[in-house]
Amino acid sequence: MKEVSTITSKEKIDHENDPQPSNQDFTIKQCERKSKKKAPWYSALYPTYKTRSEDFKRIFKDIPPEERLVVDYSCAIQREILIHGRIYASQNFLCFYANIFRWETQVVVKWKDITSITKEKSALVIPNAILIHTNSEKHFLTSFATRDKTYLMLFRIWQHALMDQPMSVQELWHWVHVCYGDELGLTSDDEDYLPGDAKISTKLCSVQGLEESIPGLHKGEEVEAEHTQHNMSPRDRDIPTDSSDTSESEELRNQSSTESILPDPVSCPVKHEGKMLLNEVLPLNIDDLFTLIFTYNKFNMDLMETMKYTDVNISNWEENETSGLKVRVCRLVVPVSQPVGPKTCHVTETQVLQACSKPGALYVVEVDAVNAGVPYCDSFYIATHYCLTRISDKEATFTVHCQIKYRKSVWGLVKGFIEKNVWAGLEDFFKSLGRALGEECNKKQLERGEEVTVSQKRESIKTVTYVPPPEPVVTPTTTPSVTTISNDMVLWIVLGVLSLLVVLNAVLYYKLSVLENHNKEARMPSSFDTLIIGEERSHEQWVTLLQKQALQHQQEVHQWRENLKSIVSLLRQAEESIVKLQSNIQTAVSERVMASLNTLSNQESISINKNHNEL
Repeated sequence: MKEVSTITSKEKIDHENDPQPSNQDFTIKQCERKSKKKAPWYSALYPTYKTRSEDFKRIFKDIPPEERLVVDYSCAIQREILIHGRIYASQNFLCFYANIFRWETQVVVKWKDITSITKEKSALVIPNAILIHTNSEKHFLTSFATRDKTYLMLFRIWQHALMDQPMSVQELWHWVHVCYGDELGLTSDDEDYLPGDAKISTKLCSVQGLEESIPGLHKGEEVEAEHTQHNMSPRDRDIPTDSSDTSESEELRNQSSTESILPDPVSCPVKHEGKMLLNEVLPLNIDDLFTLIFTYNKFNMDLMETMKYTDVNISNWEENETSGLKVRVCRLVVPVSQPVGPKTCHVTETQVLQACSKPGALYVVEVDAVNAGVPYCDSFYIATHYCLTRISDKEATFTVHCQIKYRKSVWGLVKGFIEKNVWAGLEDFFKSLGRALGEECNKKQLERGEEVTVSQKRESIKTVTYVPPPEPVVTPTTTPSVTTISNDMVLWIVLGVLSLLVVLNAVLYYKLSVLENHNKEARMPSSFDTLIIGEERSHEQWVTLLQKQALQHQQEVHQWRENLKSIVSLLRQAEESIVKLQSNIQTAVSERVMASLNTLSNQESISINKNHNEL
């Protein structure tokens, strides 16, 4: 198989098309430099991508042969001592290899087994380390020449693996060319190889993949970049790109070329329902922003400590078997600042990463928060919509919408109380989150050596008007006219109920007065009227009247006796209850006293035994 570099072929074309002597001399010089590149010492000092790829397949023989190397970096791994070697990143594996005096060290980790990737500092000062977490191990990698660039690249590959969205061939070769330059030591005869000029025609591959997965997404205008061989200086064409030993100027050139390849800002295809609580543009890469908010790191720990959250338990992102989406559960205890009622609330959040999410472009997370330990907590839950969209390689939009959803119907007064407290708590949390993100952005700018102005320090992050997608972003649940009508109906219903209560009270008062008069008439003997009038009665009539009065008196006495008996029985029951309570209290007190005495005696015996042993 013939190996002909891309630059050599372009130089031949330039030589044929340009008859000027100056261009001919320039081509001759280029050929001389090219012959130097083929020297063994040059290949040893500046290995090409092909050499690195062959080393990767030769060292890691257990990895499937179809795995394609994406990037490699020079670094050291922390063991008993620092072991210097290289890491090799493919689509599905992260590998480390070192060979020091025939002492080989190999580490192979699947991207899907990694739970988090964080930036660290060597000796707590030097920002040149990355920590890889798995469920059972931690790998501390240090001595990176460009830690932030390496972290960003590894994070992108990791996110692709977690989302089960492998890189396309065009996207893979695009990143290979970004990391290694145009001269890879490969030709079109190599398997699935795309040359440097082909990568320009496929520079929007990531956006096309995103548009295929998200219907209706805006297509950005393609901007053709003019990368010709004449625009490159001889020094740029001669020196190959090594991922770990690039100079600052070359980093800036690769960064600028990467930014020119990036597509237009991405808009979210999901409808944003509810009340907007946060809408910020942050000077952070979207992947770094997602890591800050949705992984358990120092930033989240400090935020929860500021909010006085306790008993925090956050699971890792795991794939749901039924839906196939990434899910994690967060449990925590939130303080409640209410004068009456419980002082804490147990919150369980279920966070779901939606299928439309695309690493490096868009993240959509739906969160359902369920409360426990507070009144009416089973009647509602809080639905939160997080949306992270990319503006550029160094900027991202972060929006949050919340709404309260009810499982049961509650009274209007209780509903108002619930909404008042919930919205106050949510606004307080997201204000603190926005403030913390602003401070983190300022800290990162200072670490990169960028200047932070006074206005940026005052306003930690800048707020801009959010550009909605073609579909309506916010869909209001009710219109103002419907709200006014519903309020009028409630007012009329309340007035009707009050009127009905007034009428019922009047009817009850009338019936009570009639019943009282009837009782008075029933108690009075029927012959008493004739007695009052003073008519003359016979002896038999007087006897009958006295008998009726005696019978009525006996009935009243009997009723009083029954009432007294019931009262006496109730008093006896109360006395028995008090006696039982007293006995229970005495038993409990005696048991506690005995337990305390036993504890004291045991402690004294232990101390005596210790003293005896010492003697």
